[in-house]
Amino acid sequence: LSTLEWQTERRLTLITKQDGLAIELGTPPWQEKIDRLIQVLPHLTRNGQSPSKVMLDQSDGVIVRYGEGEQLSLNGKHKES
Repeated sequence: LSTLEWQTERRLTLITKQDGLAIELGTPPWQEKIDRLIQVLPHLTRNGQSPSKVMLDQSDGVIVRYGEGEQLSLNGKHKES
């Protein structure tokens, strides 16, 4: 890890050192979200592209953002933003 960002309302974001990946844990319980991150990490690279952001503070799954506009929801839905 490179940075831990602590926002209001006990929201936590982790930034990785190597590629600057932002991992948004949001509010507690953080252990559940870290466990979910460990489960999805091996599946995040798509077509040779690494994600720029992983949002674990979703109640219905994990959202992964690639670059500027592409987003993947790991609850089974693909989104474009």
